[in-house]
Amino acid sequence: MNDKPLAWVVGGSGGIGFACAESLGAEGYAIAISGRDELALKESAIRLTEKGTEVFSVVCDISIEDQVT
Repeated sequence: MNDKPLAWVVGGSGGIGFACAESLGAEGYAIAISGRDELALKESAIRLTEKGTEVFSVVCDISIEDQVT
């Protein structure tokens, strides 16, 4: 990541989360997306990267405390 503002989008692999990541990326944010489905995250990261968004993805379930602390 560089000097761009960074946004973390939980559930960024699909639906509203992906739409939020897409919108923030279009506004110049670097995006960190997280979710439980590794394949869906990879596919979403590819789609965002193809649109010029700097993206980092991490598999995690935010309902499990050990995965977010």
